[in-house]
Amino acid sequence: MDCIGIEGQLELFNGSPVIVYTCEPAGDFATTFISPSVTAQLGWEAADFLNDPAFWAAHIHPDDKKLVIGGIYKLFENDHYSREYRFQHKDGSYHWMSDSMQLERDSAGEPVRIVGYWIDVSAQKQDKQALSDSETRYRQMAELSPDGMFVHVDGKIVFANATLAQILTVSSPAVLFGTPAIELIAPEFRDHIKRRRGKVMNGEITELAQSEFLRSDGSRVPVERTGALITWEGEPAILVLIRDVSEREAAAEALRESRDQLRLVTDNLPVLIVYIDAQKRYRFANKTCAEWYALPFRDILEKSVPEILSDEFVKFDSRIDRALAGEQQSFVETVAYPDGVTRTVRSTFIPHRAVNGSVEGYFSLVEDISELEQAEEALRHAQKMEAVGQLTGGVAHDFNNLLAVILGNVELLQDEIGDNRQITLIDRAASRGAELTQRLLAFSRQQALQPQTIDLTKLIPDLHDLFHRTLGAQIEISVNVPAGVWPVTADPGQLENALLNLAINARDAMPEGGVLQISCENVQVPGSGIRLSDEIAAGDYVQISVSDTGVGMPAEVREHAFEPFYTTKDVGEGSGPSACRWSMASPGNRAATL
Repeated sequence: MDCIGIEGQLELFNGSPVIVYTCEPAGDFATTFISPSVTAQLGWEAADFLNDPAFWAAHIHPDDKKLVIGGIYKLFENDHYSREYRFQHKDGSYHWMSDSMQLERDSAGEPVRIVGYWIDVSAQKQDKQALSDSETRYRQMAELSPDGMFVHVDGKIVFANATLAQILTVSSPAVLFGTPAIELIAPEFRDHIKRRRGKVMNGEITELAQSEFLRSDGSRVPVERTGALITWEGEPAILVLIRDVSEREAAAEALRESRDQLRLVTDNLPVLIVYIDAQKRYRFANKTCAEWYALPFRDILEKSVPEILSDEFVKFDSRIDRALAGEQQSFVETVAYPDGVTRTVRSTFIPHRAVNGSVEGYFSLVEDISELEQAEEALRHAQKMEAVGQLTGGVAHDFNNLLAVILGNVELLQDEIGDNRQITLIDRAASRGAELTQRLLAFSRQQALQPQTIDLTKLIPDLHDLFHRTLGAQIEISVNVPAGVWPVTADPGQLENALLNLAINARDAMPEGGVLQISCENVQVPGSGIRLSDEIAAGDYVQISVSDTGVGMPAEVREHAFEPFYTTKDVGEGSGPSACRWSMASPGNRAATL
């Protein structure tokens, strides 16, 4: 072989998984030869090593480089050196290489070159590490597992860990050795366990199942268990893992009770309560929510807010976005809900934050304040009317004193002068002023009305001639008073004045003529449900309706038409419908609202 030289001999390793190389024994240990198998093993070409003296050293793993280079110097002491280290593959990964070096010397004992043999041992390294890791894991699993573990061969326990001893309240695992495994299990579960044991012996890993094991004192502990077939000292055996779930069961029961209590409370609160997640989907809804949405719970949960609220969602959209951004929202809105009821609601959105501070959703509390809004409006109206009444009473009282002086002097003049047209006109105007004063005092509750029983089937038809003379021939008057209309209690003069006032307003709305319709009908106001007015108590009433074919009133006028002294007429042309409402008002007499 010497006749072909060392490089020729090394060529014989071509095709072998062993990489053979030679390098200089000094400096950068420049490679002088490397077998072509380096390409198959590490991806590099032989020329990569031969053309770059520092190539080999540059591709050693940084963590290994110092030890490898430093170890080579031992080669000069012993003429041989071996080490495993990581070398970079052309694809960038690192392979574990076993490197055996031999130093060749000349006849004088001087180093001539280094001959090395490289073998890729990555697979062996991985297998060895995997085996080591596996052994460590199984050892730790047995020693540190929070689950009880035992092995039985032919039905008898041959191994148990400390956790099992703790679960079953025995002094040590050794106490269980030799015990039939079936005796650890509550009697009613044993037949099922035997059937599962057959599956395990056939190589199946059984799914988790729940049963009860017996403690040393005979009490029971709920557990989850599973089993697998293993080999124990050369014999088939069954490895069983059990987990004590007594605390979990207790926690689950406590959670169920808590949820039931929460549901009981939220379902009996008169507010809508929901929880919406970050995707705007319902995760919780109480009974009120189901009623307002007219849907069962299962059709609400997991649905999105837009799906449920439909067109009304636009009223909440921006508020929801702010709540999901972490801002608490409180606002009042009028909403038409799916159950067909339009409610004025006060809504509060409370963001729900996770431990890390991110917003996971929000709680929504929605209160129906429709009745409260109506009550507040009624209170404001009552306060306004009270103030107007006080003002009216004061003015009317002073005006009444002035009229008394005028009327007294008119009587004196009539006694001295006798009949006189001008004095008669003064007397008539003062008398009309007195009547107006009486109405103002009645409104301010300083003068009582004089209610009496009235037969509308006589009173209203008797007014026909008065209305005809007052309204003129261009107005057609139609009266519809059925014979069965109930008698009513009211001040006759005030009722006549109210109807005349409405008739005059109707005439003014029909300058080109038209039809005035006066009708009566019996009505019953229920104690609950739909009401004609919040000012009318439950009971029997007669409704008097005055309608015309005139131009009508715009919305802004209708809102104020029955407020005291409100009118759209010029001075001297009348007081408008407001007079008919308030001219009949007095304590204890609600007929004025008809």
